[in-house]
Amino acid sequence: MSLGGSVQQVDRSFIGAGKVYAKIYGSSDELIHLGNIDEFNLTYEQETKKNPNYMGGGGVRNTLTRITSVNAVVGMYDLTPENIALVTQGANKYHDSVEIKDEVCTSGGVIGESISFETLPDLSKPVTIKLPDDTELKVGIDYEINKYGIVTRSNKVTSAGIKASYTSLNTVDIEMLLSNSPTLRLEIQGLNEAQNGEPYKLIAYKVKFGVTQNFAVFGQEYAKLSATIELLADDFIQSENISKFCYMKAENKNGK
Repeated sequence: MSLGGSVQQVDRSFIGAGKVYAKIYGSSDELIHLGNIDEFNLTYEQETKKNPNYMGGGGVRNTLTRITSVNAVVGMYDLTPENIALVTQGANKYHDSVEIKDEVCTSGGVIGESISFETLPDLSKPVTIKLPDDTELKVGIDYEINKYGIVTRSNKVTSAGIKASYTSLNTVDIEMLLSNSPTLRLEIQGLNEAQNGEPYKLIAYKVKFGVTQNFAVFGQEYAKLSATIELLADDFIQSENISKFCYMKAENKNGK
């Protein structure tokens, strides 16, 4: 390997920023933008075998170093259903808005009780609450509506429960820790902000997301999904001097 480069040293400092795109490995799908990401750090682990020098003088006669794993740490600030599923080994199920009539909801018959609907109601559409005998209750007197269902305000609501009619929002169910992570191809479209936004690109041929260590359901700061990505060897790449893991393309300022 030649060191190459220029004899005259110039400033090539680097502060990377940009966008990360993903698609299913081996597919012809479009690249999907993963949103606002503050870090993407490649890490390498290696194992070194040493052949000690036993012929006098000590030291090592030869070494062999193998890369044992290639990983990346990523931090995502856009908590889309797809991103959440990626870092929780989740599966998403999408539901269109529908009109729901006389959904049976259980109740403990306690004033101030929260009664949650099966799905999220669209509060721009009418909501009707009835007793099991179809007696309609009055909003503001017998109950209050919120974004999840109702809170009871009178003793008319008993342990017999209620019936709710409403229109649901478009929703998605994110079933966490349900499936294995999909195998993806990643493309980073980056800019070196330390060099007036010079473009660069990094391709990770075959990756899998690990499970996040922390999912801040409540918090005082913007939630961040941090996860480790494992870069896998792509066995379809057989050419010599071509990485099976990833490559980076950048502008060549040396003119070689």
